[in-house]
Amino acid sequence: RKISAIFYVTDPSRDESHGGALRMYKRHKNPYELEKLTPEEAKAAQDAADEVEEDVVPKPGRLVLLRSRDMPHEVLQNRRKRFAVSLYLFGPPGPGDQ
Repeated sequence: RKISAIFYVTDPSRDESHGGALRMYKRHKNPYELEKLTPEEAKAAQDAADEVEEDVVPKPGRLVLLRSRDMPHEVLQNRRKRFAVSLYLFGPPGPGDQ
């Protein structure tokens, strides 16, 4: 997958306490980018990649687009149903793709 699109069509009464947020981590550098860095810079980039960038709350009508291949993400624990339409765009490998 190159691009992920998530459109939330969940209940308007839903709030942050219901969980199910999309947790985004700092962008991972691909191998092509890492080979241009010094060993110290590469280590720092890999360590920083495990840091949380943002939690996106599933609000109705919200559209999230992300580069799936180098933007690690996960859905946090859900305490109430949430509904979303997801679309994944695939493409040929580019520079740095494994």
